[in-house]
Amino acid sequence: MTQFHFVVNPAGAGGEAGKIWEKTEKLLQQKNTLYEVHFSRPDRGIAEIVQELNIPGKEVNVIVLGGDGTFNEAVNGIRDYEHLRMGFIPCGSGNDLAKDLAVPGLEESLAVMLKGETVRTTDVGLVRFYTKADTVEEEAVPSQEVRMFNVSCGIGYDAEICWLAEHSALKGFLNRLRLGKLIYLMKGTELIFKAKKYPVRITDSEGTVSVYDRCLFAVAMNHRFEGGGVMFCPHAAADDGRLDLCAADGLNSFDFFRIVPHTYTGKHLRYKGVHEKRSTSFRIQCDVPLWVHTDGEVAGASSDIEVGVLPGKLNLLI
Repeated sequence: MTQFHFVVNPAGAGGEAGKIWEKTEKLLQQKNTLYEVHFSRPDRGIAEIVQELNIPGKEVNVIVLGGDGTFNEAVNGIRDYEHLRMGFIPCGSGNDLAKDLAVPGLEESLAVMLKGETVRTTDVGLVRFYTKADTVEEEAVPSQEVRMFNVSCGIGYDAEICWLAEHSALKGFLNRLRLGKLIYLMKGTELIFKAKKYPVRITDSEGTVSVYDRCLFAVAMNHRFEGGGVMFCPHAAADDGRLDLCAADGLNSFDFFRIVPHTYTGKHLRYKGVHEKRSTSFRIQCDVPLWVHTDGEVAGASSDIEVGVLPGKLNLLI
């Protein structure tokens, strides 16, 4: 009988992940499934647990309960992609990964994952930090840090929204009401009136350089959705070996309110100042450090990053 390891962030989504685990465990017991559960703690995070379970050369099935941020931590704990099959049960406020992959409800998802078979493979994104700072107020210093991501990696405005949301007292409250995605809209609206724009230089894998004089943000996407359903790159596909990038340049506050409603349908690309590109990698450089996020989790600030992709790397049970 195949054994499954469940990795749970019990505090995820304001405690919702813990409740969903209780439902999941009852279903597992009804099916007489052989499993182990691993709960994350402040001193033993999701990445550490996955790293311990993913013994190189040994086949393992890992199913993660949590939001996109939890799954981001999980993919950053993988040591041996070839022998690991990963599933997930979405419990977050945005659930953008589950939305793009059309993941069904709990019972149906579990029935598929417990077969222990690879249903599909997806690309994994990665970001290299050539400079790094803890905050945007500090001077960025040379770095060699690399982080993986599933959904997207953004620099500038959308990453700052993530930072503000993460430090908002309202986030936990809204998560408990299952309205967590509202915090991103609230903070995005608040920030647009004071967000600064900077000259940004973006170089793709073929050496083509694009310079944006008043860039609000640039986001590279492996999947179509981020921030609770926003489609900055509606043509992104996690199985094409490439990343899609959206950059916003020269937009004012009025443009923001005019364009943002269309980001949920992908029709924002028709507006002047919104640019879409596709490549296997993008190097993004700025004169000052800006916030950087991976799957909505702020990874720090940088003035020089490169985003790329590992084609067909992740084996999914769902």
